[in-house]
Amino acid sequence: MGEVTLTAEAISRLLDHSWPGNVRELENVMHRAVLTCQDGRVEVGDLPLSVTARETPELSPRARR
Repeated sequence: MGEVTLTAEAISRLLDHSWPGNVRELENVMHRAVLTCQDGRVEVGDLPLSVTARETPELSPRARR
């Protein structure tokens, strides 16, 4: 596969996720997303529900900063 890009929404969901599994979890999520994406474009639908489910704003890692 050639170059792979991520949509802005996919990037936002990845940044909002707390990543309890750290780098290994991120690596696995990205590997699967690249394998399932269409036309080299990773969209929210290519990410697992554990990453795409929105947290409440007060619990969001970004809101805690």
